[in-house]
Amino acid sequence: TTLFRSKILREGRAALVTSFQCFKYMALYSMIQFVSVTILYSISSNLSDFQYLWIDLFSILPLAVLMSRTGAYKTLVPQQPTGSLMSITVIASVLGQVLIALATQIIAYQVLKSQDWFEPLTEKGSVACYENTVIFLFSNVQYIAVVLAFSISKPFRKPISSNILFAVAVTVLLVLSYLIILFPTVPVLDWFEGILGIEYLPTQFRIILAAISLGNFGFCYLYEKIIVVWLVEKLKAAVRRRKVKTASNELVPVSAIEELHRHQHSF
Repeated sequence: TTLFRSKILREGRAALVTSFQCFKYMALYSMIQFVSVTILYSISSNLSDFQYLWIDLFSILPLAVLMSRTGAYKTLVPQQPTGSLMSITVIASVLGQVLIALATQIIAYQVLKSQDWFEPLTEKGSVACYENTVIFLFSNVQYIAVVLAFSISKPFRKPISSNILFAVAVTVLLVLSYLIILFPTVPVLDWFEGILGIEYLPTQFRIILAAISLGNFGFCYLYEKIIVVWLVEKLKAAVRRRKVKTASNELVPVSAIEELHRHQHSF
């Protein structure tokens, strides 16, 4: 009976954490794409139809479906997961990741504009431009970064490596994304970039773009692993202090009890 209850609790907590992670990932996916489209709209450009198709069908869909297949952690821990979508930790996680995505996309865009070979878009409404290429390549890596940041395992879920299909999907998409960024002249990738409408970028800038995306990976993971966890611990400590304070206020002082006894004896 104890083992059965433990299993039910572990599965329930894992399911709750997984549902929150899926919610946060879909929220971040929408916000990342919103930032990308907003930047491109500001120069009268947009993502191409094939770029939208790649993002939605081949990147987001498999990651969103497979990330929920990770099982419950093997042991039951005293900690309890967040129970509300409107909790401070969930909101802080989403807002922080949105700010990281916004800041890094703007950095990548500004670095592009600072290059000597850069030519701004002159044909309004065109998707064949440097800005489109950089924003698409960079945001494509961001979708993978946030799904990894939200897939932190302990103490409620198993490691990502236990979810074979998800690990394979992440690896394939990650390798393909960086191959497109760093090695555009490979015949198969050249054909693939032609379908997506990606413009040629100098090798040095592609390395810079890959470095910025790796920094984005680090910021996303560290924010979720350190800042959000620290915030959770602070909130738990604040709740404990409030409970102790409330309990102490509800206790009747000893002097008041003695005074009551003396008053009763007087009768």
